[in-house]
Amino acid sequence: MKCLNADSPATGSIVSRRAAIAGALAGALIRPVAAAVAPKGSFVAGGQRGSTALLALFDTTTGVARELISLGGRAHSVAPVGRNGTVVAVARRSDRWAVVIDPADPQSAVTVRPAEGHAFSGHVAVSPDGVFAAFVEIRASDALGFLSLREAGGAWREVGRLETSGIGPHMALWIDDRHIAVANGGYYDVGRVASPDGHITASLAVIDRLSGRPAALVEAGASYADYSLRHIAAVPNGLAVVLQRLGTSLADTPPAALWHGGHLEPLPMAAADPLRGYCSDVAVAGDCILTTSRLAGMVGAWRRSDRVWLGAAYLADVGALAVNGNGNCFAAAEDGTLAGIVLDPGPAVGWRQRVAFGWDNHGAFL
Repeated sequence: MKCLNADSPATGSIVSRRAAIAGALAGALIRPVAAAVAPKGSFVAGGQRGSTALLALFDTTTGVARELISLGGRAHSVAPVGRNGTVVAVARRSDRWAVVIDPADPQSAVTVRPAEGHAFSGHVAVSPDGVFAAFVEIRASDALGFLSLREAGGAWREVGRLETSGIGPHMALWIDDRHIAVANGGYYDVGRVASPDGHITASLAVIDRLSGRPAALVEAGASYADYSLRHIAAVPNGLAVVLQRLGTSLADTPPAALWHGGHLEPLPMAAADPLRGYCSDVAVAGDCILTTSRLAGMVGAWRRSDRVWLGAAYLADVGALAVNGNGNCFAAAEDGTLAGIVLDPGPAVGWRQRVAFGWDNHGAFL
């Protein structure tokens, strides 16, 4: 198939001033646009059309986008529930709620609320067997983190409440049927209120759902004193971790790391960081760890086996990453672009399609 730049008419190419500036910053790290076969599968994520927040599905086989349901606010992230096609969408601004939606019958959506005095913090993790869902919560009074462990179905009844051993948690990920990894952001993240003392104390915890205790806990440490730990993805015998620099420091610490053996090991990158110290999402596709930076409009990648920085490719307003059933990675942007990421040898934007609404921070393939 012919691959056209979604920001340009079919008869030519218009490079914006923003793209030119970003290109100059990344220099030789940016790969040229490459052709790619259109993927198969349905991408689902929150979206925004004007002032209307919605949940939308894009069938990459037919090229048809479908707005499933209007929402009361932006859906920060989505998570599939088992293999039945149902998804859970979670909001974190300005209200805190989650909604369970069957794309085949979106009007039967079920709303899930956090516990009294608590707020959902962006993500929900469904167990590998599809039995439980762990909703990430923050206690409003002191930012202490919790996992609301619920039955994944029916009334979504809470069956357990686990502390995350940190403050301001953002994302959870099941390692196996018993252990849940949590990225504790490290600051008071309720609404737009900052930590009372201004400090960031990010940490990564692995919680045993049976005992309620941390099976592992590691603080981000001095190298990441100005960073909030936000998103995680599974790699063999560990986790890929990405962070966001919130302080004013111009430290050279890369905003991504691997967690192995009880400590964080920063992933090296180019001398000049094209991600600008800010990672929006993370995904693992084969031997590659990918991240986006909405701040910089970049998709960056490392080779996991030897931790080599593979470079970055420009994609305006990019936030979400998702890997389909074939192991191919795709990125979605706030301007409505869904793009395939070519990794040969470094990241490049290949297949792309643009829809009439903007994609929110995180998505998934059904």
